[in-house]
Amino acid sequence: MRRIPRRPPKHGGKSGGASVLLILERLEDICNPGAHLRRLARKARAGRFSCEPMLRALVSRANTHGCQITN
Repeated sequence: MRRIPRRPPKHGGKSGGASVLLILERLEDICNPGAHLRRLARKARAGRFSCEPMLRALVSRANTHGCQITN
């Protein structure tokens, strides 16, 4: 049986690093971080991934808790 090589995810560089950091920020809320990251990698391979919604959610969550996010 011939195995088809898997394409590496297009989820690298800055977006991959940001995704991992954002997952770590929400670790308490995510039941299975490995599965969550695999789902994000599938979205990246399909060209449907953006860190922007995760970043917006983090900022929104910080605002509701009275935190300030700085650059």
